[in-house]
Amino acid sequence: LGKLLAVTTFTPYFVIVGYVTLILFRRELATVAFLIGQLLNECVNHFVKKHFKEGRPPGAPISTPGFPSSHCQFMAFFAACMCLLLIFRVRMKA
Repeated sequence: LGKLLAVTTFTPYFVIVGYVTLILFRRELATVAFLIGQLLNECVNHFVKKHFKEGRPPGAPISTPGFPSSHCQFMAFFAACMCLLLIFRVRMKA
């Protein structure tokens, strides 16, 4: 179970590789916009962490601020983009 959880922490990297691959092969403006939005989302996360400076739980192996979670915010933005993409693409095709 530990190895599976360790691999899932790499999900944001897989998403970025997917964005770049789609941009190189399909050249859709929506994909470029999603990538730019994802990168801006990471910048917002960085500034929010600096503003709140919320510590991690006691015993955490790293001491950087833990709120908001970078992985959680990254995947929430990705999920929201995918939902919007599906809603608008299905509406256009129907």
